[in-house]
This record gives sequence, structure tokens and C-alpha cells, in this order.
Amino acid sequence: MILDPLARMGAVARKHWAELGAAEIVYLSCDPSTLARDLAVLTASARKPREILAEHPYEITEMHLFDLFPQTFHIETLVRLRRAP
Repeated sequence: MILDPLARMGAVARKHWAELGAAEIVYLSCDPSTLARDLAVLTASARKPREILAEHPYEITEMHLFDLFPQTFHIETLVRLRRAP
């Protein structure tokens, strides 16, 4: 599954992500705040106790930062997650 948060998906969409049960998620983000919010949910962080996804949350396996717009504050982040055992 590939996610791009520009669609402004909320709690309902994140619940559906979990229900799909994808083995792996590749998440591309240009907004650190939405990335942090969604990763907290997808990894079942203690910071998001009200939005528990599934019994098997995801774990981050890779994270890469890309500075596509030098001399600006913009940064792209690519995160690869896999379903925790």
C-alpha cells in the first residue's frame, strides 16, 4: 500500500488502512506534522491510545529524507513500514 497524506485523510481513513491489513506500507510525506500523527497511529504509539489500529500494528523498517527544495524548509520523507509479527 502506498500512502500520501496530501489527501488529508482522518481517523476513519487510518482505521481503514488497518482493516486492509497490508503487509507493507510505503508512506511519502511532505508534512512532518501529518507524518508524526499517522506514524503514531500506525505504530500504535502510546501517544495515540484512543485510535488503536489492530492487534498487529506496523513497525518502521526504513526512513529516508529528501531535500528536493534546497534553501527552503520543505523536506520529503519516505517511510517504509511492515506489519509487526
